[in-house]
Amino acid sequence: MPSEQAHQAQASTCRVGPVTNQYAFEMHRYYLELDLQRARPIPPCVPPVDPAVHCTMWYGGVWMGRYLRRHDAIEGVYDGPLADRQAKPLLIARHRVWDSADKTVPDWDPMVHTMVEISLRNNSGAHGRLDVSSSTQPHGYGPSLRALWGQAKRLGRPDAAAWEFILAWSRHRPACWDRLDERKRNGQPQAPPGMPEHLARKLTWKPTDDLDHPWATGEVDGQKWQVRLNDFPDDVMYTLVTDGTTVCDFHDWPETWRRD
Repeated sequence: MPSEQAHQAQASTCRVGPVTNQYAFEMHRYYLELDLQRARPIPPCVPPVDPAVHCTMWYGGVWMGRYLRRHDAIEGVYDGPLADRQAKPLLIARHRVWDSADKTVPDWDPMVHTMVEISLRNNSGAHGRLDVSSSTQPHGYGPSLRALWGQAKRLGRPDAAAWEFILAWSRHRPACWDRLDERKRNGQPQAPPGMPEHLARKLTWKPTDDLDHPWATGEVDGQKWQVRLNDFPDDVMYTLVTDGTTVCDFHDWPETWRRD
């Protein structure tokens, strides 16, 4: 695999062509695995540093690193834009809906509020890659600090544990990696029996109002077929669902499937 520095140099000097969802997924995994391998425990707070300031700097910084990894994969910052142009806006729109649905107003110290807002503002717009400049704006590439804090508090976590909750999201290892690795270890094909035939069928898909299942088709062999949009790039982009039952995951939209 090329180094991240090589990809950064390439992105800054030339136009990179569109890439498949599978390629973007695999490159995201490559970069993220490096991040997880290099991760170190958060250092203890040492006086006279204020614990709230310490947590905001360290845990907030780790959150931003993971959020930007997701942003870069979806936006094709290093490897090129997704050839699947229909998936990208749906991924972003769904995250914004999820994030805006959480109305949490964190009970942070005023200094923490100020630090979070300054950090977001300084890393957005022309100065950075963030899509938001405030914690109250709906985030499009993953959960906001504000939303994660709210989830932790609803679980009854005190402040220190709430920061650890944010750290756990920032450093979680996607479950789909284990599924893919297990199939590879067992010598199993990545696609289960019958899936190539499903993907080769000529089908017309209609858009839906369901953010999790944005496409559906008429009955196929007496079954209702839907395509689920997964948590890409931490997961494979799509899953075929028939009559509410998961059939299998797949990376890229089949050429024989037409989307209206």
